[in-house]
Amino acid sequence: MRNSNTRRRLTRLFCASGMVVFAAALAACGHSSPESIHQPGGLAFDADGGRLYVVTPSTVTEIDPTTGKAQQVLTFKSGSYVLALHGSTAYLTAIINSGSIFSTIVRPIDLRTRQALRTITVSSDLSGLVVAPDGAKAYGIDDGRVDGGSGIVPIDVTTGIVGRTIAIADPSNVAITPDGRLAYVTSTSEGTVTPIDLTTGRTNQPIRVAHANTIGIDPDGTTALVGSNNLEAGGGSGTDYITPIDLATGQTRASIPVDVSPVAFGFAPNGAEVYVVNYGGGLPGNGSITPIDLATDRGGPTICMPGAPFDMAVSPRGDAAYISLAAANQVRRVDLPLRGQVCALRAP
Repeated sequence: MRNSNTRRRLTRLFCASGMVVFAAALAACGHSSPESIHQPGGLAFDADGGRLYVVTPSTVTEIDPTTGKAQQVLTFKSGSYVLALHGSTAYLTAIINSGSIFSTIVRPIDLRTRQALRTITVSSDLSGLVVAPDGAKAYGIDDGRVDGGSGIVPIDVTTGIVGRTIAIADPSNVAITPDGRLAYVTSTSEGTVTPIDLTTGRTNQPIRVAHANTIGIDPDGTTALVGSNNLEAGGGSGTDYITPIDLATGQTRASIPVDVSPVAFGFAPNGAEVYVVNYGGGLPGNGSITPIDLATDRGGPTICMPGAPFDMAVSPRGDAAYISLAAANQVRRVDLPLRGQVCALRAP
């Protein structure tokens, strides 16, 4: 799954190789034929894996993984954004400007009933949002680009109460441990990953990771993976890479080279492997997936995935994954373990 900070960054078939594209010709692979999905972004399965939800700039589309049927379940106007998906709940947000004061309206929406659960007003211009594993709390990213202050904003989804902002310099992305106790916040400009104790709201000693951007945590909560993007950070040249962090000690391990613009992670449910989604700078002909063995920190062959892959959702059984291809207007199903044409790593 992709990190929360999506607003700022934003019909070929491969039946024989286990790849299926959710577009007009799915019937050739034995699936029904939904419409092409325009600019697909974030992906998430519901709790039992029976539905896959896809965010676009103006809709949320539901896909039945068994039949391939797709239908729009939520539409929204320009100026609104879905900053997070958590199971079958979408977090629809809109920025309100009253003179020089900005605030964000957050509406959790149950995609099964199409009903808004409540309306929450946050006195910050949120650029991203991440939801705790149990769904009880969400944490907004205020990058300080509008109001000058920056940090992480706790939100109680059940009561609608907004907590005091936890100060973090120029936060980029956030990941939360599976037990919901700790958050790890990257800052690209600062080159840090800052742990936060979510019970007390206190920050711990930042961990140095140059150009730290996207971040994910493995299913057992022992390792964080941090994607560094040289091109986006102004590094000029050099391969992008993933830095593992041992969460018990806070120590980084040797970096793993990946392709251009790592933006999201797809973790196998058993925690043995993670798939790094490389956006390729958003160019239609670029993009790839890099598998990493979590036991050894070794990267496998990088698989070509043209179309600017943006996010990945791994099925609960771990036998398939779904990849949103933003520039190709497709959501592609691939069998796991992933196989395909191997790409050479490109320097940014």
